[in-house]
Amino acid sequence: MPRDPNRVSSFLNIRVADIEAIYADWSARGAEFLTPPVDHGRELRCYLRDPDGHLIEVGQATWVPVGTDTSRWEWPDELDALAAAPANHQLLLENERVRVIQTLVAVGAMTPVHTHRWPSVEYVLSGTNFVRRDGEGNVLFDTRAAHAEPRPSDVLWSEPFPPHSIENVGDAALRVIMVELKDRR
Repeated sequence: MPRDPNRVSSFLNIRVADIEAIYADWSARGAEFLTPPVDHGRELRCYLRDPDGHLIEVGQATWVPVGTDTSRWEWPDELDALAAAPANHQLLLENERVRVIQTLVAVGAMTPVHTHRWPSVEYVLSGTNFVRRDGEGNVLFDTRAAHAEPRPSDVLWSEPFPPHSIENVGDAALRVIMVELKDRR
């Protein structure tokens, strides 16, 4: 059981092929979703908590099927996080297998619209509430509404991210180490 169910201590992200079928099946079995599946343009997402209170995000990519070759990436290199939002992303290491980036979003700041081409493991150095918006400015995720403020030492998984921005709406800097996996061997 999380110490405080209004703060995220862990976050499970499950990717599925048919979110509507999962939502209907799990609801019929007694799951109580926090949100129905919502279309965020390039991804469908809904949220629920497990019996112990841990937050679970269920998502269905609608833009690049999970597990596909990222050479089919449809956004220009100019939108890559290091190119489009260099004030918020610092390259720590890169080779043919991984790219390690430190992300920093100051209190009250918003990143320019950018992408993350590869899936990543994310380690939270300092967490705070944030709002993620798509490339058109539509809200994709608000940690306040989902009671999902990341905390220091949280480890998260993320699939590749299409154009988006992050706004820090909390009272501390958001600092995250992202280990982007260039291949899936």
